[in-house]
Amino acid sequence: MENVKVEYSVDQSAAVLAGKSKFGKVVIDIDPATLTDEQRAELVVCSHNTSGAYELNRNVGGTNLEYKEESALWPSIDEPSDDVPARLLNARIAIRKASDCKKAEKDAETASEKAKLKALDEQVGANPEAFTEGQGIDLKLRSDIKDIWTYGNEDVLPNVIALRKSVEDRVKAAREEARAEQETEQRAKWTAFLESYGEPDQLARFNARCLPEDERNELATDVIFGAMLENCSLYSKLDEGDITHDDEDCYGEVKFRGSSAGFYDPEKRMLKPNRYGTDVELNSKQWETLMNVVGYLYDNLLINIGKGVFDDGIQIEIRQHEAYCEGCDAETLRLGVRVSIQWNGSTFEQEYAL
Repeated sequence: MENVKVEYSVDQSAAVLAGKSKFGKVVIDIDPATLTDEQRAELVVCSHNTSGAYELNRNVGGTNLEYKEESALWPSIDEPSDDVPARLLNARIAIRKASDCKKAEKDAETASEKAKLKALDEQVGANPEAFTEGQGIDLKLRSDIKDIWTYGNEDVLPNVIALRKSVEDRVKAAREEARAEQETEQRAKWTAFLESYGEPDQLARFNARCLPEDERNELATDVIFGAMLENCSLYSKLDEGDITHDDEDCYGEVKFRGSSAGFYDPEKRMLKPNRYGTDVELNSKQWETLMNVVGYLYDNLLINIGKGVFDDGIQIEIRQHEAYCEGCDAETLRLGVRVSIQWNGSTFEQEYAL
């Protein structure tokens, strides 16, 4: 049997520690007849370098064995010797066996998990509704199968996958039905509203689905807030003319900002402080204006127009507006009361001067 070339590496650190001076790649000829059958079988699966030598330090696919997690099985070569190829081949065999053993354990674990999943899938197939919770848009998979990872397990989870798709489709359909019902309900409310407060042509255009939304909402705003203007004035935005500079020659930029100063609680008849916990102070005239707003909303709007018509949600917020100069520190403060009414899927707002 002819000799074959093999290549291995002498570890530099090991060689230095052993007081040796030769390290790096070594290429030698070996007689395959001196190897066992198992060693020869391992030799022929080694990769080749450019000169055709078997690379003992490289695994199948080019992985450097010295950097594998099984490196504890890999001997540290500190000098060239005739027995090195056999030692490295034996190490390769041990590493391959360890790898095969791990793979077999993993395969067995995977098979066990698949068997459990298959058994669960058969239960789902026998009674799919038992693995769902809720109804309509709240329908969902039961928690024990909701988070099952189906990718890669399609072959053993056909019923789980089918149920998941069924739940998604049914929830989607339920949402579409709920949206359709909500639209029907909202249109019925708008129809009743336009019959009471709109012009005949507005109702006709609404029924024909060609009434502009802005025109419809403008009418609703007039109906909701119209009578309030008898006792309240709309808030007028601050502008540069509302600030008096400390210095006549100041050319600083005037800026504006607004913030919430608190919310009025009609049940407790008191103002809730803002998020910083600061109480808002109102003079007698401002308090009178606020009470006019509150009285209109709760004594006029909800009673005279109809309890349940505009009470989807009412919020009364005190707003603080500020104009200030970055040049001379002059500032002007102004308070307003913003009324927000939620009705029929829309928000209607107006702000009044305090």
